[in-house]
Amino acid sequence: GSTPAVTQLSSGGFATIFGSNFAPVGTFQQAQSSVWPTQLAGVCVMVNGTAAFVTFVSPTQINFQAPTIPANTTVTVQVITNCGNANALQSAPLSVATLPATPEFLYWVKNASGQNPVVAVNAITGAYIAAVGLIPGLTFVPAKPGDILTIYGVSFGPTNPAAVPGTPPTAVAQSVYTSAVTLGTLSLAPSAIYYAGVSPGTAGLYQLNIQVPAGLPDGDYPLVLTLGTYSTPA
Repeated sequence: GSTPAVTQLSSGGFATIFGSNFAPVGTFQQAQSSVWPTQLAGVCVMVNGTAAFVTFVSPTQINFQAPTIPANTTVTVQVITNCGNANALQSAPLSVATLPATPEFLYWVKNASGQNPVVAVNAITGAYIAAVGLIPGLTFVPAKPGDILTIYGVSFGPTNPAAVPGTPPTAVAQSVYTSAVTLGTLSLAPSAIYYAGVSPGTAGLYQLNIQVPAGLPDGDYPLVLTLGTYSTPA
């Protein structure tokens, strides 16, 4: 969902496939179990010959979590419909580049401008953080200096202890990379970056916990998380 798009895969990272004829017209199926399935609505996704974890299927879109794959190379990605049946149909395999981490934030909404508000909550109160009125029917409040925020993302890469793709982690697991965060032109002090790692309870979900710096003027700021040498789109 980012602008520019993230076009590489990483182990345990999330990705979206766009195309056609993935499922019958009217299909809109989201995986419901806490352990992601390798087949959903009759659809499988093979990454380098290994079944990925399929989380959403429609006729034109598939969301999946990658299995464990080699980094700094290319892998093949292939869609199979009617998976496991005699009438199964396979797409042509396509090559996709891989990296150890391909971090990306999740967004409340996607804007044509590419300036998308990240999914964030106040870590103390649980309040949704964004501009007031962003989504009708939901209550949002802007972040304030001193607030501690939990900001959600995907594909942060390896953690210690290691997370198993497709399986929800039961405890925190920090990124193995040193994390850095910028808000606009301001680099957060390391003491204001509390955590970057898995979000317990949901397979493939990661979170960043930071404290909004004191004295930050009102406004919208580009947010970038860097993990080692790998950075999110702003």
